[in-house]
Amino acid sequence: GVKAALDNARFYPKTNTVSFFAHRIGDASFLRLLPRPGCHAEAVLADPPRQGIPENVIAAIAGRRPLKVVQACCGVDELPGQIFVWQKTGFAPTKILPLDMFAGTPHLEIFVLFEFVKIAKTKGSYARHAG
Repeated sequence: GVKAALDNARFYPKTNTVSFFAHRIGDASFLRLLPRPGCHAEAVLADPPRQGIPENVIAAIAGRRPLKVVQACCGVDELPGQIFVWQKTGFAPTKILPLDMFAGTPHLEIFVLFEFVKIAKTKGSYARHAG
């Protein structure tokens, strides 16, 4: 359960070069728990409650410029709004993976990979460039 997951989160950073933490957060105050931005490459895995990540938390995460963000969504209802907020911060969905984890129900878990993109105008149209 949860205790085993937290025990693993404490153990594994000691055994490899990947550092991470697991913590329940409710607002952008989680930033005080993180190392200084820019010290190293970051990737974020977010599994928020059904209503999604609050806009101020997305802005705080995006401000750190992680290489990649993977967000779990508990269904399709909040997905368009979450994508819109991420896009306002310069991150675009590059992959979307729906998983039917609750067979026999209409519910899907949807995982979205967001990456920072630069928008460049080229000959009257816009093109996305990862970066």
